[in-house]
Amino acid sequence: MDARSLKLLFILLLLFAVATGVVLCAEAPSTGGTGERSSKTHTRLIPKYSIERKTRLKIGLMIHVSIAPSDVQEAKLVALARKLGEKYRKEEAFFLFIFDDPKGAREYQFAPVEVLSGEAQNSVRAMYGFVRPDTQAHFTWYPVRGDKAQFRKIHLDTPPYPK
Repeated sequence: MDARSLKLLFILLLLFAVATGVVLCAEAPSTGGTGERSSKTHTRLIPKYSIERKTRLKIGLMIHVSIAPSDVQEAKLVALARKLGEKYRKEEAFFLFIFDDPKGAREYQFAPVEVLSGEAQNSVRAMYGFVRPDTQAHFTWYPVRGDKAQFRKIHLDTPPYPK
């Protein structure tokens, strides 16, 4: 699958999520201020993760990471997505898939929602991404493992800009 098809598929998946599910408009957890205390609080939210697969695309980068199933919580997923979005802020496009199983993260193949099946697809717990010049980063997570019909789309503020 080429980069253009991947970008289109990602956008279609997000549009499908908006059209068929509950859409939440919420800000991601804030660390509040710039003090040392808030920095430590934010750091505690970020779960331990392992990069299982990294794919260089013509338009940017796609990363699959795995986390512990016990860390599948909205605040932790958003914190991890923001951290990695910040880390890869220089990318023209960035796609992050968060899994609750390392094997699933290594084996996952991106496909339309209608054809998703199997353990690798069931272990997808969140997706985050931005494609410049879009003015918004997109985040969707799945609270119920394996049930892609139940999802939460969270509108995040603008994607991180290159320094």
